[in-house]
Amino acid sequence: MSIDSVLSAIATIGVCGAIERTVSVMLVLLASPLLASVSRARSACNASYVGRSSKSP
Repeated sequence: MSIDSVLSAIATIGVCGAIERTVSVMLVLLASPLLASVSRARSACNASYVGRSSKSP
């Protein structure tokens, strides 16, 4: 195990860690608007369902 291989392994781990952090941040940024729109659609569906059920005798 030479110093070059150790340094390259450390560099690879650092790059992979940075890529994983970037991907997780991008996933969070992409998922938060999706979750917000899903919750908005669900609340709209609940409101329309409540309105229909309250109108029906």
